[in-house]
Amino acid sequence: MKYVALIMRAEDFEYRLEEGDTIEDVLTDGYLEKENWVHGYEFECPDSLDEETVTLIARGYFWENDWTMTDTISCILRAAPDLDDVDSDTDEDPDAVEVDTDAVYIKASVS
Repeated sequence: MKYVALIMRAEDFEYRLEEGDTIEDVLTDGYLEKENWVHGYEFECPDSLDEETVTLIARGYFWENDWTMTDTISCILRAAPDLDDVDSDTDEDPDAVEVDTDAVYIKASVS
């Protein structure tokens, strides 16, 4: 499973938050727009790992890159399944519901 761990300084957060936005929204938008105030670390883990272990791995990336939990805002996103990996030769229901490919939010924290 693919993940991305996003982090930013807390002092930058108040200027980015608009009504109705979440921590995940702000970090994700900044990361996708390649803003310099959000930092992302992409990594892969086996599907069998639990949420707590994935969080510890993400925090390891933060630690290795000189981030702390103090005065930072972070979240970890799990990538949606890649629909291109699905075998198109299988007998699928033509009326099947479309799969939502948005990222799944695991955890957000404000320190």
